[in-house]
Amino acid sequence: MNKQIIYILSGISLLLAGLPAEGASTYKQALDKKINAYVNEGVVVGGRAGAGFSLLSVRRDLSPKLGMERIILDLGDLEGRPLKGKVGYFQASIETNPPRLVLDLAQLSRSAVTEGKLKRAFLKSPFVRTVELVADPEDRSASLVIYFKQPMAVEVFEMPSYKKASRIVI
Repeated sequence: MNKQIIYILSGISLLLAGLPAEGASTYKQALDKKINAYVNEGVVVGGRAGAGFSLLSVRRDLSPKLGMERIILDLGDLEGRPLKGKVGYFQASIETNPPRLVLDLAQLSRSAVTEGKLKRAFLKSPFVRTVELVADPEDRSASLVIYFKQPMAVEVFEMPSYKKASRIVI
């Protein structure tokens, strides 16, 4: 083939690769600070692949004055000590039907959090209907599924720390 035709075809394929497919989800990169970038649906990815981590706790912080609730995941290293620095890889899918957030935690070595503890923690939540924690020890991963009472706009961001456990905040 002629070099010009190859360059043209390469340019067209690069152009088409940058276009979203019809009905495709919106992918966003999680930032390491809160910027009030709320999304109603789509996917947020963050963290660093390859390191592995553990889940130390999941807690909620309700602010009736602001009309919001934060969900905080405290992360640990492979040994279960507070993780310092960049969080492990995660993917959060925000869905509207049913209204829920599915947080996939890849390379999760262990968890101090049980589904029973989670359900008790969210019993009085004005926004969360129920939660599930599904672990796959063979794949070293887990999914935290948060079912909302109604569709929600959420922000997902990382809070890396060198003084205490790094966190993922929803």
